[in-house]
Amino acid sequence: MRSLTDRLAARGFAVLRFDYAGTGDSIDPGGLVEPDKWTDEAVEAVDFLRRATGVERVALIGFRFGAMVAAQAASAARVDTVALVAPVVGGRQFVREMSVLQRTWLEKAGEQVRNDAVPAGAFDVLGHRFSDAAMNAVTHCDLRRAATAPATKLLIVHPGSQGPSHDLAARYDALQVQVDSLPFAEYEEAMQPSWQATLPEATLASVEEWFAREFAPSPSAAAFAPIPPRAMASLLRYRRTGGLQGAIETPVELADGRLFAILCEPEGRGERAPLVVIANTAATNHVGDGRFNVELARTLARAGFASLRVDAHGIGDSRNAWMVANPSLLSYEQLAADTSLAVDWAVARGHPRVAVFGICSGAYLGLHAATTNPAVTALLLVNLQSFDFPAGFRMCDATKIGAGSTRAHFRAMLRAQKWSQVLRGEVGLRPVLRTLSRYAIDAVVSNVAALTGDANGSAVNKGTRARRRMKELDERGVRVRLLFSPLDHGLDELRMHFGPGGRRLNKLLHARAMIIPNMDHEVLNRAARQRVAAVCETFFNQAFARE
Repeated sequence: MRSLTDRLAARGFAVLRFDYAGTGDSIDPGGLVEPDKWTDEAVEAVDFLRRATGVERVALIGFRFGAMVAAQAASAARVDTVALVAPVVGGRQFVREMSVLQRTWLEKAGEQVRNDAVPAGAFDVLGHRFSDAAMNAVTHCDLRRAATAPATKLLIVHPGSQGPSHDLAARYDALQVQVDSLPFAEYEEAMQPSWQATLPEATLASVEEWFAREFAPSPSAAAFAPIPPRAMASLLRYRRTGGLQGAIETPVELADGRLFAILCEPEGRGERAPLVVIANTAATNHVGDGRFNVELARTLARAGFASLRVDAHGIGDSRNAWMVANPSLLSYEQLAADTSLAVDWAVARGHPRVAVFGICSGAYLGLHAATTNPAVTALLLVNLQSFDFPAGFRMCDATKIGAGSTRAHFRAMLRAQKWSQVLRGEVGLRPVLRTLSRYAIDAVVSNVAALTGDANGSAVNKGTRARRRMKELDERGVRVRLLFSPLDHGLDELRMHFGPGGRRLNKLLHARAMIIPNMDHEVLNRAARQRVAAVCETFFNQAFARE
């Protein structure tokens, strides 16, 4: 949707993207997220756009469940044009899909998160906690039962050659309104995880052209007038402070506008607070998987710390991200350099101490940035993939890294169900054996180097480079905490280079490694995120303490 909005903006349209309450960068409702209220929120968004820009004619665009919301909000929002991209047509099927998605994640996450019971009245989906009653209300929605069409001009972008979206088009056609259809040929590629998805450029171009035809250039320039800067600034201040409970948030651009970030600061603090840069996880935007970055930033603000959740070049809301067709080709080196630029921005702004927080690939970006930027005073890294990747390493190269640790593989080999899958041909042993053999070879090389005191000055092996990097950070006084899931792949790296439990790492003055029970790799488990947030607060209190 970011790419489509920028395409339309380039055509002269005033375009508003917004987050529902309890999602994205929006305010926290203080309870469960309620999708059954999103229709009213969409109407509010249209009213805001009209007030802020002065436009009269407004269209609604929605993707997947957002398309259902758009169709339901259109009448109350007084819009005559609606575009439904791969729409969710029946709420019951959508809720069923969300349940399957959550169950599949639990199965992949492993036994360590099974004891996180969902409270009564809640419905969890990948880190988001919805109201069960609201989700039940969604199951009763079906656009095909509409007695009237949502608008006089409709576009439906179909994810397949047949199915519910085609049934919906037939229903709207029977209601005698204009219904245009477009194919979403790249749907499967676009629906992959953020670091594997590719931009559906052909489909976006077709939607853009459709809007250009339907909204012929107006003779009145005021129809597409930009938002007045003063009005926008005042509205942003109101939106960013209201409902944030002790935090103030401001969108900022860094590095001459090349990067984007949300600055979150403690409310009512007169001087600059110590700041934590929150790095991107793969190609996920600054909100973070399951919105964890937002939750963490606001928790830190209430504890007295500022934070900067960053979108590196090519990701999220960074200036030219809408033109990046394949983010998996972004290199870790460039992303780490952008993370370092965020640190420089914080220092230039006057924040007395700066740390970096990251999960998975974001942890590596933080480690790499701290290695080259002396302004970094602390690191809290969750499920660090590796201490050292080769030059030019890209997101797509990360697919070659196993998701589980050798311990997880051994545990799986003890389960009868896993061997049953092997015998049925559903699971192959070759990738597992390859991972185990590679680990064994690397472990021998690293441990031999460690026993000889890393005497080889050329540092040709990963273990020597990892130990040298951590020693140099320790000598600089950089505080480091490494947090791992019980069965995470990163534990192999830790054990390989620093011994069981990271004992060699723990001998350093400022570095410690610990395992967080009940935590999954992406920190989507609600109980684990509370534990991680608590560890962050304690750690940064110690790391930022005035000497």
